[in-house]
Amino acid sequence: MTGVTGDEVPVTSFKTGLQGHLFILSHDTELRIEAETDKGVKLVLCKGTAEVFGTELVSNHEYSFPPGARLAVYTWYGCEVVVNGDRHKCYKSDTTPMVKFLNLQVVVAQERERRKRSVLNGPAVLVAGPADVGKSTLCRILLNYTIRSGTKPLLVDLDVGQGNVSIPGSIGAQIIDHPAHPALGFLHQTPIVYHFGHFTPSMNSKLYDMLVSQLAEKIQLRYGALPESRYAGCLIDSCGWVEDAGYSSLLHAAREFHVYTVIVLDHEKLFVDIQRDLPGVHVLHFPKSGGVVARSKAARKSTRRESTRSYFYGMKDHIPLSPHSIILPFEEVQIYEVVESDIPSSLLPIGETAEGIKPSVSKISPSKQMITHILSVSSASDPDLILTSSSMGFLCVTDVSLDKSEITLLSPQPAPLPKKCLLYSEITFMDMQ
Repeated sequence: MTGVTGDEVPVTSFKTGLQGHLFILSHDTELRIEAETDKGVKLVLCKGTAEVFGTELVSNHEYSFPPGARLAVYTWYGCEVVVNGDRHKCYKSDTTPMVKFLNLQVVVAQERERRKRSVLNGPAVLVAGPADVGKSTLCRILLNYTIRSGTKPLLVDLDVGQGNVSIPGSIGAQIIDHPAHPALGFLHQTPIVYHFGHFTPSMNSKLYDMLVSQLAEKIQLRYGALPESRYAGCLIDSCGWVEDAGYSSLLHAAREFHVYTVIVLDHEKLFVDIQRDLPGVHVLHFPKSGGVVARSKAARKSTRRESTRSYFYGMKDHIPLSPHSIILPFEEVQIYEVVESDIPSSLLPIGETAEGIKPSVSKISPSKQMITHILSVSSASDPDLILTSSSMGFLCVTDVSLDKSEITLLSPQPAPLPKKCLLYSEITFMDMQ
């Protein structure tokens, strides 16, 4: 690893005019960059070849990354990069896991071809580990390498605290048919999404496991209609809750998706436990990259808020959106919330426990307490099917008028709503636009 060295001199990119510091990287080296929290960072690849989390950079093209972004510019053969940002927030490292990741990709690709010849579903790979070890980054790298090889895999996002497929508080899956944008990530195109309503599975582990099962079943149905995706397989990004009930949920997900390989990052005990409890599954253990930095609670909260904001308003300076404020009479919506069973054990049938009772929903009336809360639009018309039905989109309650019996909603699309059944969530979003 090297810090600031003599090659990091002030320069101006000839092709783009970007002023910054020049970094010269040798082969199998990466430049790790931490953008300041109050301003972003820009970079230009001036010479050679390089990539950001598996996405190739275009030579002499200016890339802008948002405030607080953390990224690594990796080169296989050497390159020169101009960075506009605090040079003391940038450092080079020749200790990277990229060769291991590429070797892993080759093994999975070979298994994919073997299964395709046998007319079997493509391999499902689950990435596991505690929070802030680089699970989502590894998924992004492997997905990008898979796309660059001509295959369109499925990304399955089970991390409700992050929201890589939809807003935080949900799980989902989508086909990845284009490499991720270096700064924006993957575009969300027609994903399958299920509403959970919390940032951690521990708030309702029974509901979480039920939704994971439902998502796995939905994906199997989609495989039947899209053979190309069936043979491509899927990459599963799990959440960082790996203790006690969280570990049980992790095993549940692995079994529901019939995983071929589990990659454990930076947690030896978890690696050993999964080897014991999932016989027949390939389990690998990788250390986390030296560039992975633990996030504070404030940073996590900010990331979630920005993810929700971008759902309605798009990405700042990249893909702006214009959401709609719609006012609906109370009778045009039916709002439900998830409820846990409160039946005393003495009233349950013989041999049945409260653990075996599935969560259900109960209808609630619009109230002032709903303001700023997120609602999901269920694809179900029957309230009994809400929890097992996918979400069509999300709304934010901005006002409730009890006098007029009207609710005002921030919506990505104009009225009318595609369905009337809405599911209440504990997730809030303060619309400051």
